[in-house]
Amino acid sequence: MFSYIGASLFMVSGTPNADRSLASVKSHLQAQLREIIAKGASEAELARAKKSVKISSITSLRESVENTAFALQDATHRFGSPQALVQEISNFDAVTVADIQRVAQTYFCQKPMNVLITLKTGKEQLATYPGKLVEQIDVPIVSPPFKPSRATPEQLAQLPTGTVSRTEPPQPLPAQQTKFPPYETFTLNNGLKVIFVAHREVPKLQLQLIVGGSDAAVPANKQGIASLLTETIIQGTTNASAAEIADRIESVGGSVSTGVAWEYITVNADAPSTDDGIAFDTLADVALNPTLGRPEFKVAQSQMLTHLVNLETEPSWLAERQFLRIAYPKHPYGFIPSTATVKNIDRNDLVNFYRTFFKSNNAILVIAGDITLERAKAETERVFGKWQSNKVPDFLAYPPNRMGDTSAIYLIDRPGSEQATIRVGNLALNARNPEGYPLSVVNTVLGDGFLGRLNKNLRVNKGYTYGASSLLNDASNDIGTFVVVTDVDRERAGDALSEILQELKIIKTQPIPESELSSSKGKLLGSFDLGLEDRVSVAGALANYLFTGIPLQEYQNYRQKIERVTQQDALRVAAKYISSSPIIVVVGNAAIVKPQLEKLGRVVKVDSQGQLVN
Repeated sequence: MFSYIGASLFMVSGTPNADRSLASVKSHLQAQLREIIAKGASEAELARAKKSVKISSITSLRESVENTAFALQDATHRFGSPQALVQEISNFDAVTVADIQRVAQTYFCQKPMNVLITLKTGKEQLATYPGKLVEQIDVPIVSPPFKPSRATPEQLAQLPTGTVSRTEPPQPLPAQQTKFPPYETFTLNNGLKVIFVAHREVPKLQLQLIVGGSDAAVPANKQGIASLLTETIIQGTTNASAAEIADRIESVGGSVSTGVAWEYITVNADAPSTDDGIAFDTLADVALNPTLGRPEFKVAQSQMLTHLVNLETEPSWLAERQFLRIAYPKHPYGFIPSTATVKNIDRNDLVNFYRTFFKSNNAILVIAGDITLERAKAETERVFGKWQSNKVPDFLAYPPNRMGDTSAIYLIDRPGSEQATIRVGNLALNARNPEGYPLSVVNTVLGDGFLGRLNKNLRVNKGYTYGASSLLNDASNDIGTFVVVTDVDRERAGDALSEILQELKIIKTQPIPESELSSSKGKLLGSFDLGLEDRVSVAGALANYLFTGIPLQEYQNYRQKIERVTQQDALRVAAKYISSSPIIVVVGNAAIVKPQLEKLGRVVKVDSQGQLVN
């Protein structure tokens, strides 16, 4: 639902599994709309939706100063007064089941809707004009308009000089000392590590269970196990079906979800702080008692195969996969899920993976929200205290790795592409390397944000692209990557690549001007300070430190480590960690792009699987 001042846009979407047709998805979505038009919603469904919306609204408003400022500005812009925020909650409370059915019958069009179908391949299919879809209607505004009140001279006098101006940007407020939010850690007798960060400003509890082991811990021909497990693990336990799990947590305005990263997977639950026990119960039940049923596995496998087939048409995915193949030729970080590896997985693989890695001594529980430390300890012990520990394979014992052949430009032909997708980069450093501080400053100078050198060159000055950036992937246990990312006009692929290589050469050989260095450090520090208001992010960052073997105190030292970065530090790490012979991958129309690239070096055409193409 997209809400605007003049009108709003309601959308529903769906993607068919490999064994389903596009028509079946369209039919199913339309059936759902017809049902709510005919029957409306039940009282239980309405109560659940109200609670979820209210908790989300209050949490978003109080989560940080940035969120609060945006919410106040948005309310003033759309409704004329920040008082609308208060009225909005009352408006949600006033909604009835009759209102639900009335607006469904009013706004859900019975005529052929504006249906957009995206095809993987083939010719476009243009629809015929169906005629006028809806009649414009006038809806009376039941609540009186807000009358904004002007600030009094006394109130304005309390603000710092220069804060209010209609012609100049507001002057910055006096510098404030960064206050790192307090946190606690404790460990259960079974080895489960816990990080606790209180956040009493929001009426919500958020839990995240991080379990070591992911696709980097399984063989290359079984890639996809971690993703399939995260999809299947919430589809039923020995105590409850998937529908019962969802109903239990969603009935109080909460949710349960999963995630997957290179080296770990997560199981997450949140709920209003008044129902914190439900969040703990749901998280523990899903994590400790999953059935991993065969029908649920088959559905997840089918959905993942469909997703991978769709990804094969995405130039960014093709470029990323080829980049990883060269960066990690024989390393698990370079193992890539494909339709072949996913088809090679059966339910027993999921069960074995679960039994191997889901141990209390191989997990970290993150707790953040409106709850006391005593309550957090008691609930953690109650639901996880009997979780068994056991020996876990050392999945972080990676083999030595060296980049593959970087003497060529790797080109993946995509004849229909109007743009060329470019990746340029190399291996860099791991999470524990202290030179990550100055290198993050270098990365910010180059491509973190609109004013990065790459974006100013390729977008602002040359007009080759809508955006160019650089990424420093340095949060893993083993060596991560530095990579430049952009999509450019296919007629300018060679010029853009030449400019990228020149920018990398400059940053490796010339000191960053002090003003630019100071500005980039300020950007990092400002982002860090704002991030400290989000207690969930703080807790997550601490958990990643713990997972990668970094002392937690190091997080509190971040600001001073960035402040101490000098021109010499930046130049030294740029020369050390940005390669003069980087991996270069381009995805685009070979007939147009290849002649441009050949002016810069040897070009090797490969297919979507990285195999050479004559």
